[in-house]
Amino acid sequence: MNMNFSNHNSADRDVVVYVGGFELPDRNAAAQRVLANSWLLRDLGYRVVLIGMNKQATPGTGIVRDNHPGIEFDCWSMPYPASGMDWLRYISSAGPIRDLVERHYANRLFATISYNFPALAQNDLRKWSRRNGAAAIAEVTEWYGKTRIRSLSALVKNLDVPLRMRLINKWMDGLITTSPFLTRYYRTSVRNLVELPGLFDWPDAKPSDSGQRRPGPVRLFFAGTGFDAASVKLSKDGLKDRLDWVLDVLSLAHQRGSAFEFDIFGVNESDYLALVPDHADKLLAMASKLRFHGRQPRPSVIKALVDADFSIFLRASNIVTEAGFPTKFAESITFGTPVLTNRMDNIAPYMREGQTGFYLDAENLAAAAESLAMVLSMDRQAIGAMKEHCLRSGIFNYRNFTQPVQEFIAAMQRGHVDA
Repeated sequence: MNMNFSNHNSADRDVVVYVGGFELPDRNAAAQRVLANSWLLRDLGYRVVLIGMNKQATPGTGIVRDNHPGIEFDCWSMPYPASGMDWLRYISSAGPIRDLVERHYANRLFATISYNFPALAQNDLRKWSRRNGAAAIAEVTEWYGKTRIRSLSALVKNLDVPLRMRLINKWMDGLITTSPFLTRYYRTSVRNLVELPGLFDWPDAKPSDSGQRRPGPVRLFFAGTGFDAASVKLSKDGLKDRLDWVLDVLSLAHQRGSAFEFDIFGVNESDYLALVPDHADKLLAMASKLRFHGRQPRPSVIKALVDADFSIFLRASNIVTEAGFPTKFAESITFGTPVLTNRMDNIAPYMREGQTGFYLDAENLAAAAESLAMVLSMDRQAIGAMKEHCLRSGIFNYRNFTQPVQEFIAAMQRGHVDA
């Protein structure tokens, strides 16, 4: 059956329902991304409804309304699945979401956006959206690797990812991707597609005087998650952010006599050494230069990022890292801190060496250490100029992506799809 979305720009079709595993207000990178995209949709005249997850909620309580100071959108949250039956219900049906939309936003729905949502539930929401004259969009920001099967949820994830990525996403009316890899993969099978990196509002941060006048060595910053043994399958090779590579490079730079200070957020030293025990001697040798802060409130992490001279991270090249977009890259530049990282297709359009950061060779740590030593020898004026450029550039300001999203919506309104 053909369905026309051409009437969706009328006053009674102004609601966009975003649903997925984001944890508002800012408990994960998904929430930050969804909020920025929601501001963009708001500016285009749509009323955004956010239905996320709440790991603190009591299982079985259903979808409840949330209030988050500073967030103007209608916010709802689902409890995180706690049992096998919870998981089966969560992955197989969008029934609670459909019921909520019918109760509160009946006849006003323009589109649903499924954010990395379970395949069967996403397909359920897709079919229901079309039956109700709405567009069904998927936002695809990750291609997760296989996880070790130690629970029902792990088994479900290993089955769900290929079904969603290789089949269900290709049936959607439109896709929001986040990397050239995903855009290329879906371009031939999905007619309506828009690629968005991690976006932010223009920050309140001001250029840090530390970049120009603070005495002492260059200050480096890292923040990451997923360093618990369960997340990485008891092996450092499961790390998404290769902090071990960063510390290897810094160790070589340290041996060359380079001065630096390195603030590490998201993992404490003991947990890191549980994953990478062979780094004990290196950490000891650099003890005066390293500060492990563990998990900290987001405002504290952002302040440290703003005060740093450079943020630094390295990633292996694989389907997980190439399919996603490193939010930390966009966030760092947005808050005025240039980035040291390795070459990846997803950041190549936004990296300007000497302005937004520098590349380090993750495949040749000796060469990376040589490049890093040059960065660590930069004078304060040059570093300050880079920080000023990053802050003022507005590269990842969501407003800069209004036109492609507007064209994406316009194409949806003009098009016909098979239900």
